[in-house]
Amino acid sequence: MLSPGWQFPESPNRKNFGFNNQGVAHFTGDRFRNVIREVVQNSLDAVDDETLPVGISIRQEAMPVSAFAGESLREIVDLCIQTAKVPTDKPILEKIAQDLDLAIQIGTMPALAIAETNTTGASDILTEGKEISMWDALTNSEGVDVKAQLDSGGKHGIGKNAPYNVSSPRTVLYSTKFKTGANGAVKSLFIGRSMLVSHQDKEGHHHTYEGYWGAPDFYPLQDDAIAPAFRRDAPGLTLYIIGFTLRDEVDWQTLTVAAAVSNFFHGIVNGKVVFDVDGKRVNADNIRSVADELTGIEPETRNFVAASSQPPVATTHIDGIGTVNLYLDLSADPEDNRREVALVRDSGMLITDKLPSMNLPGLRRESSLPRNLKGFTAIVECLSAKKPSLVRDAESTSHDQISADNIYDEKRRSYARRQFAQLAQWLKGEIQSRAKGEVESRKDNADELNQYMALAGAAAAGQNGFTGAQIFISKPREIASGVSATGPRRGRRASVIQITDEVVDGPEDTREIPGENSGQKRKSRRRRQRTTARLPNAFAGLRFVAADNDATHVVTAIFDTPQRELRGIKLVAVGEDGGENVVGLKNFAEINGKRVPVKNDTLRAIAPAEGRSRTEVRFHTQEPVAKSGQSLKSFDLKYIEAKA
Repeated sequence: MLSPGWQFPESPNRKNFGFNNQGVAHFTGDRFRNVIREVVQNSLDAVDDETLPVGISIRQEAMPVSAFAGESLREIVDLCIQTAKVPTDKPILEKIAQDLDLAIQIGTMPALAIAETNTTGASDILTEGKEISMWDALTNSEGVDVKAQLDSGGKHGIGKNAPYNVSSPRTVLYSTKFKTGANGAVKSLFIGRSMLVSHQDKEGHHHTYEGYWGAPDFYPLQDDAIAPAFRRDAPGLTLYIIGFTLRDEVDWQTLTVAAAVSNFFHGIVNGKVVFDVDGKRVNADNIRSVADELTGIEPETRNFVAASSQPPVATTHIDGIGTVNLYLDLSADPEDNRREVALVRDSGMLITDKLPSMNLPGLRRESSLPRNLKGFTAIVECLSAKKPSLVRDAESTSHDQISADNIYDEKRRSYARRQFAQLAQWLKGEIQSRAKGEVESRKDNADELNQYMALAGAAAAGQNGFTGAQIFISKPREIASGVSATGPRRGRRASVIQITDEVVDGPEDTREIPGENSGQKRKSRRRRQRTTARLPNAFAGLRFVAADNDATHVVTAIFDTPQRELRGIKLVAVGEDGGENVVGLKNFAEINGKRVPVKNDTLRAIAPAEGRSRTEVRFHTQEPVAKSGQSLKSFDLKYIEAKA
């Protein structure tokens, strides 16, 4: 033990660990959203009385430095600074030291407390067939999932690391109370956990990156040994994220409510979870009004809330998946072309609202559905009834997509592919039969786009149809193309392209046939086989937003994040006759808010972004004009694919 309060185990093999800890780094994409998703998911997995909702209370408080032995932790940070092996870790450690110094000076440090009710808590009692308790899995294990429920959301055992990304000193305190099963008796546990870097003490002993604050020999404090401020009144778990920090201009309460509504709308509507965010309550009664007031959520989230509020329109059972309910909200507006599908699990948590992330055979994109459908919002709810679930097994570590490839066992992986295909077939059939309508066309072609721009107050003729008002343009879902099957090349359309080598007669092959009639000749034809390839959509869900800002025009392209690297991205203006003209760009563009250079009116690269479902590219342009001075009717994206 280096100093009173905090204990960092010695590391005999002197293994070095830096800040790029895999478990923590996995959740750096959208840090705060990941905290809400992972923590609340764990709470829903531990529900006590399923007839009542799980309560999630989130508040910020000033944590006394003495409550988490801040001065002792500051001494450890100093040792880390002196002996850190990774140069890039030192600036981070120095910032932690500054934050702790300030906290020690004023006596408190901000902390985010996330407390749950109507849960079983994190017990240290081994359940049947388990070698690790829920408490040890939470506080002293990596990659271990010991959830009591077979259908629990967490299966990789790394979600507990998400809170460390929003803690300045990478420190979280855990307090739990649970029933022991003996005549209604209860037990309380408390421990602090810090994840810094491996380091050496003053005697030269090597210590690992992970430290604990509690009883000697890395044990938690129990019952009366726990400070009154950290004791729970009822069974459940409370997390204290020490040094909780977000950017100064960000309202953490609004972010929390937005994350709760966006990720748990189905659970909230169906009474499975209730949130209390700094006194603001979000439940089944007010979620629609709360969603309407929020500015930090996607528009489709409000549609999902509305769909969840209706009874399911169809139900089926699929072996390995369980009961599947379909909630469907149809639009009465013939001009509404939304096609929104969300996949949710038992607890009511959203897995994904992107068809490509569902990886359902035959239903991997919007174009898999007929074009003459009414606008719709669909929610697919998979209920496994406490049985092993293929959906759970197929989830990614970030719980935002499913794929049979994520299943380790080969037989179960093959089984999952068959069952997912069955789910896709059922879902596609139900949507087609219920959303079928006399919708002649979408705002995907040039003529309709021209009318839409006129309704939006577009510029008069002669000004190329470009308007200062924001316009939303949907791409055609399929475009006929004569691109050959020789691989990616410049000018490929930003859509699914069907490539076909037609059956072609080859030259006559005249050969002498040996035998009795050897003087005769037989004519045969060599025929080239018909081959068909289907290229993946590089810009799935593409839409454009155009805005006029005095001398600079901005055209924003928003689309599902591509699964492969794209290079040589060009913005193209399309005229009345379909003629195309490359739009002249300024010397920079923005990808997801980050400035990137352009050269010769070409954006050089868009790479897959892990943890980000959508990509936004802002093109800063001259005034976009169509070829030969024609009126501008739409935009297009073209690209060169990166070489394998």
